[in-house]
Amino acid sequence: MNGKNIVISSISVAVVGVTSILFLDKKSRSKMKRISGQAISKLKRNKETEPIRKEIADPNDEKQAKMVSEGSLYAIQRYNEQQQKTS
Repeated sequence: MNGKNIVISSISVAVVGVTSILFLDKKSRSKMKRISGQAISKLKRNKETEPIRKEIADPNDEKQAKMVSEGSLYAIQRYNEQQQKTS
């Protein structure tokens, strides 16, 4: 195992341990259930109330065209750099 896997495993074990301790007490368990329920309801509410943007970019807009061209160049440049490093 490398260092990254050890850190991830340690964090996972710590989270499971803390959660287990919190759920031992009935008062803490009910509090955690209430908090998680509130968080889930907020997430669901935000998902339902946010409008989905279905806009099509205007091809004649110079700002958008420049952004797209710069973005595509960035990806191509990254690919070329990685190919040069491996060669």
